[in-house]
Amino acid sequence: MAARVPLRVEVRDVLNLHRQGRHDEALQRAVNLAATERNRCALVMNLAGSLLLEARLRDQGSNPDRAREYLHDAARWYKVAAAQAPNCVETAAACVTALVELKLYSEAEMEFVRGMTIKAADDPLLHNAAAADDLN
Repeated sequence: MAARVPLRVEVRDVLNLHRQGRHDEALQRAVNLAATERNRCALVMNLAGSLLLEARLRDQGSNPDRAREYLHDAARWYKVAAAQAPNCVETAAACVTALVELKLYSEAEMEFVRGMTIKAADDPLLHNAAAADDLN
């Protein structure tokens, strides 16, 4: 049986695909990875959420229904990430952004307040793929 590739390497590979303009492939890999790692790694959930939000922006003019689906999926992954990394302010902020765009103001307000009351915030590099990758 082959050794499993470390998650940070898989995340880096997805980001590289995205930077190469292979957006659909990167998005599919990120979502698949998030589904596989569900409830285990906020880094992966945030990656899926971020790429889904970007996909939403790309598709909102040409395919508004699909763009809305992407937005719903991003909010779902951000909620999972927030549960996995409750002390990550960046995750809370991303979740709030998606919820506000969905006009789920009550949920967004609760997440905003939760994020604002974090006393010992995690280092954003732990849970934010793009920020961690910028160091490489």
